[in-house]
Amino acid sequence: DDCTADDAAAARVYELCLPAADDDADARRSRFAVRVSNLANRVDLSAVQNLFRGCGVALVYRSGPREAVVCLHDESGVGRALRLDGSVVRATAIAVTRMNTGEAGEP
Repeated sequence: DDCTADDAAAARVYELCLPAADDDADARRSRFAVRVSNLANRVDLSAVQNLFRGCGVALVYRSGPREAVVCLHDESGVGRALRLDGSVVRATAIAVTRMNTGEAGEP
């Protein structure tokens, strides 16, 4: 390990200095997330984000070759997102399901 005592001390200071709001944002993000599966090959994340733009998208990331996670701002956004289940993206019907709390942490 090439971590020095100074590096370790700096890391601890960094951890202590993180604002609590960041932790709260991560907790909210994981509570309000849906999994989008059955995406066509090579669908980029901007297409997914555009589909869910009316739902209050906070973050979109790929969770597998044909899956993405869409994190939303609130419960009403999740409801709107779930109504998009079965929507067609690039000639393929997608599946939208709610994610369990804690399952949607940022990659």
